[in-house]
Amino acid sequence: MVMMKRVETYRMNIIPPGELFGEDFVSDTLYKMWPIEKEYGKGPVLYWFPRKRDIEVMRDFSRGVSEGKDEPFLLDAGGGNGFLSYLLAMEGLKVVSLDPNRELVEKAKRTYAHKNLSFEIGTLEEAKDEFKKEGKRPDIIVSSWMPYEVNLTPDIHEIRPRGIIYAKEAGGATGVPGEWELRSLIRTYVDSILKHCNKRDMRELSRHTGLKSKEILSIIKQEGGRDSEEIVHELVRKRKIPLSFETGDYESILEIEGPCYHDIRDLLRVLKGKGGYLCTPPQNGNRLEFQKRKDIPYFRISIPENSGSYPWENALKELVSEYSSGGMRGHLMSPEE
Repeated sequence: MVMMKRVETYRMNIIPPGELFGEDFVSDTLYKMWPIEKEYGKGPVLYWFPRKRDIEVMRDFSRGVSEGKDEPFLLDAGGGNGFLSYLLAMEGLKVVSLDPNRELVEKAKRTYAHKNLSFEIGTLEEAKDEFKKEGKRPDIIVSSWMPYEVNLTPDIHEIRPRGIIYAKEAGGATGVPGEWELRSLIRTYVDSILKHCNKRDMRELSRHTGLKSKEILSIIKQEGGRDSEEIVHELVRKRKIPLSFETGDYESILEIEGPCYHDIRDLLRVLKGKGGYLCTPPQNGNRLEFQKRKDIPYFRISIPENSGSYPWENALKELVSEYSSGGMRGHLMSPEE
């Protein structure tokens, strides 16, 4: 479907879990329970450790927003190692896992073969153009851990899926989630344009603001001249595209705490002295947000109470319990740390 025109690695999707949890936890617990090559285990869903409950909510939302389709078409944008895509395919969804990293995709194909799952190499921007040519679009787009200062929301909105699922960090380390982050991003391109008149920077500035090059140049070259901060302020004020996660023609119908966040947080605190580190402060917890297009009838999503659990959920709970009550107690950090 999509050919790779440029390599644009979704960095948040390829953090080795060994850097997050410590090699002992990763090799002894994760890799013995799931068919992942040890040297390959990368991806945000390993950070999350998806719970069965979360996957079932994503499945039920996908079916609800597609109004009864037997196999809703879901695009996992920035699918990384394909783990999340595989879990969703196992729930009966027709899933395409899209990522620009060719090596990652080839390994994902070998690791997660499933009749409902296919893999493509490319970026969301390229997929958007391909969907236009083919005259079709996915029912749902999943964006998990949108890279910091990368805004995929405009491309998602242009594709116009019936529903969107965002996995994100509430504190702002994913995407371009606020005006301050947008200002910082635009300032980088403006400073470069003022110094070098780089065409690539102009294209990126146009992409992040929705303004045409002529409109940007008119703001930069207004009579009397402007300093860079005035230019940045005007570009932010006149932008025509949404920030990451802004709703636009969509509406948010559910937001829940991200997968295993508290267990992961507690375990990372315990492991801090053994090679792990606390990546996400408590106030910045992982979130799952579900948005439907406004013209789609409202539907109710129930949160499963007895959905069972994956093997890694049980292992994680056992480790947290063991370390919290046993000899590792002295290594626990206070919330302020």
